[in-house]
Amino acid sequence: MTALLLGLDAGTSACRAALYDTRNRLVALSSVPLTVERPAPGWVEQDVESIWAAARATIRGVLAASGARPGDIAGVAACGHSPTLILLDSRLRPIRPAIVWQDTRASGEAREIAQAVGDDWKRILGAPLPVSQSFHPPRLLWLSRHEPEVLARARKVVEPKDYINTRLVGRAVSDAWSGKGLINLATRRSVVAEWCDVVPLPVDLAPDVTEPQGLAGVVSDEAARETGLLAGTPVGGGWTDGQCCMIGTGAFVGRGLGWLVSGTSEVAGAVCSGPPVGDPRLTEVPGPYGRRVVMGPTQCSGASLVWFAGQFVGGDVERALALAAESEPGARGLVFLPYLEGERAPIWDPAARGLFFGISLRHELADFARAVLEGVAAGGRHILEAVEEVGAVRIERVRLAGGAGRGEVWNQIKADMLGRPIELTSQQPGTLGAAMLAGVAAGVWRDLDEASAAIEVTATVEPRPETRAIYDRQFALFRDLYPALRPLFERAAQG
Repeated sequence: MTALLLGLDAGTSACRAALYDTRNRLVALSSVPLTVERPAPGWVEQDVESIWAAARATIRGVLAASGARPGDIAGVAACGHSPTLILLDSRLRPIRPAIVWQDTRASGEAREIAQAVGDDWKRILGAPLPVSQSFHPPRLLWLSRHEPEVLARARKVVEPKDYINTRLVGRAVSDAWSGKGLINLATRRSVVAEWCDVVPLPVDLAPDVTEPQGLAGVVSDEAARETGLLAGTPVGGGWTDGQCCMIGTGAFVGRGLGWLVSGTSEVAGAVCSGPPVGDPRLTEVPGPYGRRVVMGPTQCSGASLVWFAGQFVGGDVERALALAAESEPGARGLVFLPYLEGERAPIWDPAARGLFFGISLRHELADFARAVLEGVAAGGRHILEAVEEVGAVRIERVRLAGGAGRGEVWNQIKADMLGRPIELTSQQPGTLGAAMLAGVAAGVWRDLDEASAAIEVTATVEPRPETRAIYDRQFALFRDLYPALRPLFERAAQG
C-alpha cells in the first residue's frame, strides 16, 4: 500500500479520523460522537478524557476499515475546536472538564483585563486582537476566583487537538495560535510571566510550541499500544479546526479565494498579504510561510438550525431544511439574527441575543425556517465584507466546508446572499487539512502549496441574479439591526 496520512478532527459534537493517500483521496473514515454539558447559564464544558477515548476509537476504526498496516501511515496530525481551555496536572492528565469555546462565563473578566492592561494586551499577544472571554487569560482569571484549588494543580494549558498530541507523543505541545494569550504570536514564546500580577500562575504553564506544519514529536510506545499506530510515527503540530478546514479546501494557497466553514459555529475569512491592521471586528492569524489569515468566527450557525428544528419540528433538521425551501427568497421580509448565545465576529458581544424581526400575520413556519438559514448566511457575508476591507483583497469565490454546509437549499442561499460562487471540495476538509499538515511535518510534501495541488472542486453553486436585490436589501436590514438594538441587549443583560 502507498503511504497514507492520518488526520484527526476533535469537533464539538464528534471526533473524526480519516486516512488519505498522497493525492488527498479519502481511504477510510471513522467517527465517534462527543457531547457537551451546560451545568450553568453561559457555561459549556466537555469531558477531556472522552476526547482521547474517541480519538483512540476512531484511529483503530480507520485502520480496521482500510486494512492498512500501522507502518503504512507516514504521519499523523490533529485539529480541534478552539478556543477551548484544558488544564493538565504534572502527569499531563486533565484536572477538570474543558471550558469550551462557546462558554461565556469569563465575560466580566475579559472586560476587566481589557481595562487593566489596555494596549499592553496587543503587545502581550503579539498581534492586534480584541480581548475575548474565550481566550485563556480571562478564563484563568475566572478560575483563580472560583476554583483556586483547581488552578493551583495546573501545570499546562492545552486545547483539544493538543491533548490528543499530548497523549500521542508524551509532552504538552501546541501551535502559537492555539495558545494565544499565553504564547506571543510574533515571538512564539511564553508570556505567562506577564500575567502573574493579575493571575497567580505557574510560569511554565504554556505548552511547548511548534508550527502547525512542524513536528510535535513521534508516537510513543504507550500511545502505539492504545491506538494501534506504529511507535515512532511522526506527529504534526496541527492547527485549529477552522484553519485546517481552510487548508483542506485549498483556500490557504488559492488566489481570490475566501472560505466559509459551517459547523456548530461558522468561520469565514481569506488569506491576505501585508502587515496586521488590528481591526477590532476580526482576528488576524499569523500563518505558515508568513501568510496572514484574516477571519472571523461566529457563535451559532449550524446550532441555529438545530435549535429551530428542536423547537418547532421535533428535532428533524431535514424537515426544517425542506420547510425553508417552501418559502421564497427573503422569507417574505422576515429577518433572523443568529445571536442565540451572543456573537463573536464581527460584533464581539456576549450580551447580543437572537431575534426574528418583521413578524406579521402572513408569516408561516416555512418563512421562519428560511429566515434562520438566511440569517446565518448574512452573518457570513457580514464577516467576509469586513475581511475584504481589512485585508485589501477581492474575494471572487468562496470555498465551503463543514457539515452545516452540505444542504442544497442552504448552499444556494449562501451563494445568493454572498453574491459569489460557492465551491465545494472535500467532504471532510478538517481531517484533510490535518492530514496535509501531517504530510508536510513528515516530509511527504515540501510545503502546503505542494500538498494542495491535488485538491479538486467537486461542485459549484452559482448565485442567482434575480435574488441579488432581495438579498442586498435583507442584508442591509440585518446589518443595521444590531446597532439599533445594542442598548436593549445591554439593558437586558443587566437584569
